[in-house]
Amino acid sequence: MRANPGVKAVLVQHSESSTGVLHDVRAYAQVTGGTDALLIVDAVSSLGIADLPMDAWGIDVVVSASQKGLMLPPGLGLLP
Repeated sequence: MRANPGVKAVLVQHSESSTGVLHDVRAYAQVTGGTDALLIVDAVSSLGIADLPMDAWGIDVVVSASQKGLMLPPGLGLLP
């Protein structure tokens, strides 16, 4: 972030669907917290099943969907 101060957003994945590996979103939030960059998290496969406290960690946007972690019918897009 220091080397590229013009970065407008950082997009990360919370969980890898095929392996279930959780990425350290809290660490990304600590890096982006002191900048103007937005932290946008893809939580399609993890929302509702893994801890992701937006306010506490300083996440700007979480993008999810209904069909994986929430186990609802497909086709609903969620943007908490």
